[in-house]
Amino acid sequence: MKAEDIVLKVLQSLADDALDTVLIFSKGQFIRRYYSLRFKRQIPACKTETLLRTLRSLASSSRFLKYHPERRGYYILDVVELPRKNP
Repeated sequence: MKAEDIVLKVLQSLADDALDTVLIFSKGQFIRRYYSLRFKRQIPACKTETLLRTLRSLASSSRFLKYHPERRGYYILDVVELPRKNP
């Protein structure tokens, strides 16, 4: 499984808990959710640095994820635009 697929799976897990169409989350929340999914054996292991680098590149190139302009380390996820993948 590629790092981008793992990041999308973690983002999907975060989006499942969202109460609104826009979710603001931190890098720390992303890492905690990654380790939670990894502990449940839903995703394979990957280096945290690789996942954060992939998250940052997705934020710069995608329509569903943006880097928060005023708060460092925070991302804005558009839950409606997030691509859905079948498990």
